[in-house]
Amino acid sequence: MKKALNSLISIFIIAVGAALFAFAVAAFIRPINAPIGGVSGIAQMISHIFGWPMGLLIIILNIPLFLISFRELGSRFIAGSLYGMVLSSVLIDLLDDRIPPLTDNPLLSALYGGVLCGTGLALVYWHGATTGGTDIVIKLMRRRMEHMSFGRINLILNVVIILVAAVVFRSIESALFAMVVQYVSSSVMDAILHGVDNASMALIITSDPQKMSEVINNEMKRGVTGLMGRGMYTNDDKTVLMAAIRRHELGALKRIVREQDSSSFVIMLNANEVLGKGFKHMG
Repeated sequence: MKKALNSLISIFIIAVGAALFAFAVAAFIRPINAPIGGVSGIAQMISHIFGWPMGLLIIILNIPLFLISFRELGSRFIAGSLYGMVLSSVLIDLLDDRIPPLTDNPLLSALYGGVLCGTGLALVYWHGATTGGTDIVIKLMRRRMEHMSFGRINLILNVVIILVAAVVFRSIESALFAMVVQYVSSSVMDAILHGVDNASMALIITSDPQKMSEVINNEMKRGVTGLMGRGMYTNDDKTVLMAAIRRHELGALKRIVREQDSSSFVIMLNANEVLGKGFKHMG
């Protein structure tokens, strides 16, 4: 029962994501002739040249990609992606020319189009699917380059396609607006998928690590891990404290360190994602 309910929720959220993506294309991106990159961007160029339906072209161009990736990515992922791709493509054709431009300002169209595109794609990715096209290529690349985020790979691939589209559309300005769309879309995707409240990791070298860790535990309710280290100048053994905290807790941590040992040496590192108790759920 729970598995069936989760599947229904995933189907619904993928549909919402696909609808947001289609709306962004029809209402904001196509009116300013901004090539959106990926297979959708290629379909947009062909549609511009020949007048064929963009959504139908997206489906046709995606067929070989789905056939190539079926074995490696698995039937469940392909089924979800096929659903997301077909739904978004059909909605693009249904909404195209039926939605009046919501603004005459191309920059506003690029910004809002990017936000809606990024939100829609992130919702689809979040539930283990894609809208096809370069999303499938990104999924394959992520298998081999796990250190790169979806948004980063998406941006690199789409910038190349946008540069080609600038020649087809014969408009540098539309390509520049398209890059704004891609940057905003990629940023929104990463923010949703990896969290807008990025955490920080603190490395603290202090003369009294036991006392410092106790105060951090008691006042901030954050776990502290002691790492063995050695000062290479003094050749003394030291305990380096490591603690993961949220951005808004930085001030409290600095106050504790200042009050407990003002001579401490502290290194603050950005952590894009922290999984576990007190942070993001491991699932």
